[in-house]
Amino acid sequence: MTSKQRGMFYRDISRGLNDFLGVRTRTQIRIGQFDKACEFIENWTPSTSVKMKLRDMGGAVQEVGFEI
Repeated sequence: MTSKQRGMFYRDISRGLNDFLGVRTRTQIRIGQFDKACEFIENWTPSTSVKMKLRDMGGAVQEVGFEI
């Protein structure tokens, strides 16, 4: 996986996690939200946008355990 692809996943999961927990940045996540954050991360899948961008780049999402 290239650093650009890794960055796409990182931004996607961070955006989703922040939205789910109602914070603007990860530094605002409270200790009491830790279990919810872990659950979100365990159940996270890449957004359709990220999957399609990777496909267009010629990357395979299957390499990281996801299927398009």
